[in-house]
Amino acid sequence: MSVRARRPIRFGVFELDPRSGELLRQGAKVNLQDQPFQVLMLLLERPGEVVTREELSKRLWPEDIFVDFDRGLNKAVNKLRVALRDDAEKPRYIETLPQRGYRFIAPVKNQAPIRDHLQLQPPPRINSLAVLPLDNLSGDPAEEYFSDGMTEELICAVARIASLRVISRTSVMLYKGSRKSLPAIAHELGVDAVVEGSVARSEHKVRITAQLIYAPEDKHLWAGRYERDLRDILQLQAEIANTIASQIQKMVDPKRVLPNPARQVQPQAYEACLRGNFYRDKMTPPDLEKSIGFYTQAIELDPAYAQAYANLSQSYFYFGVFGMRRPREIFPKARVNAVKALELDETVAAAHNSLAAIHILYDWDWAAAEAESRRAVELSPNDSITHAHFADYMSIRGRHDEAIAEFRRVRELDPISCEYHRWLALILYRARRYDESMSQCQNSLEICPHDVTTRKASRGNRETPRGGESFRRIEPSGSIGSCLRAGRRDDEGYKHS
Repeated sequence: MSVRARRPIRFGVFELDPRSGELLRQGAKVNLQDQPFQVLMLLLERPGEVVTREELSKRLWPEDIFVDFDRGLNKAVNKLRVALRDDAEKPRYIETLPQRGYRFIAPVKNQAPIRDHLQLQPPPRINSLAVLPLDNLSGDPAEEYFSDGMTEELICAVARIASLRVISRTSVMLYKGSRKSLPAIAHELGVDAVVEGSVARSEHKVRITAQLIYAPEDKHLWAGRYERDLRDILQLQAEIANTIASQIQKMVDPKRVLPNPARQVQPQAYEACLRGNFYRDKMTPPDLEKSIGFYTQAIELDPAYAQAYANLSQSYFYFGVFGMRRPREIFPKARVNAVKALELDETVAAAHNSLAAIHILYDWDWAAAEAESRRAVELSPNDSITHAHFADYMSIRGRHDEAIAEFRRVRELDPISCEYHRWLALILYRARRYDESMSQCQNSLEICPHDVTTRKASRGNRETPRGGESFRRIEPSGSIGSCLRAGRRDDEGYKHS
């Protein structure tokens, strides 16, 4: 029996529809990723026959994609068995032939689709989403930077849907390698849906699989598989984001269309930028030094790569925050690269964010700082650090109610970040809302019970107003306020605090 006829196939209590890519169990959709689905398709094309591991690997991965085939195939078959509620020891559907392959052993027949007899249900309403860390199918731990970087880039692409709340990278990366169920993860992050998938690449090609799951019902809404040249990675990210958006447009914003970036990127430059992001996110002085080297390399390889200039500007900015070099040396470099990024592409939010910080820390140009901050938030409405810096700016200016409201948005986007819990406690303290600040410290300790800096802040808060000294000692290193207090002398390049 051939599945290629595209007629629905019935086996046991299951029905597979090759046209829609759906697997149903007694009429209810079963959550199944693309690769397990492809395994099932191939097995159903030849029921009762042995399908070798080599045949399955060729179906799942082209010859020029380098992955750990055995690990990837075992994972796909295990996921398929979970979906079918099958047992490898006592199989009802899939029999394993050691060292050879697999065989579909259940009776199979064509059947009119079950869903034709069901009343169509309206699509679920999705207001919030988390992109979980993509699985690295290369089998090489040294390639984790690439899968992590692709996760971050995909988050940024999907986050451009302004009316959709998208959880930031900091919170979702805590679930890397997690065995928790998707509904449990979604509940902890407070989202309606999750995107999960995998990434594999060869020297010049990349393949991404992704699926969209409605978490409350663990319901599969969409799955896609994409393969492109690495130089087209920007278009690929936008295409996936647009496809996800199209699946939920009716619930989000039907008139909003996400633009596809027109330019290509030099593959080695893109890789260098991902490596730079990997080290920048570690936020230690030695790693920031490494990030600058990789961003510089990316720019040398592709002088028109706007995002690389923006990221380089941010690394220089963090150098200034950490006080690793003289402000007179470091902030002009941050400015030059941010301006260059915007000359190449005015829509790079990170460059606006960097300029806003420079206007505050180095220029004390409050009007320009607010304009750049607002533009960054407009371009990247789901970027937690952009909202955090804007909130910090308003707090410094004494606009406490606005600052607190803005930081509530940060908490929505990054709900389990200890750093942001501490930061909100600080902003509440500046507003002289001491009880709320204390409560926020306690919330932070519930998430990070061993966080010494939060304990110091909590103790200092009990002794307000002297507790302010505790907050000055533990203020988030990336905050604008910390840098303003660090630089008080004109000869160091800062304005007077």
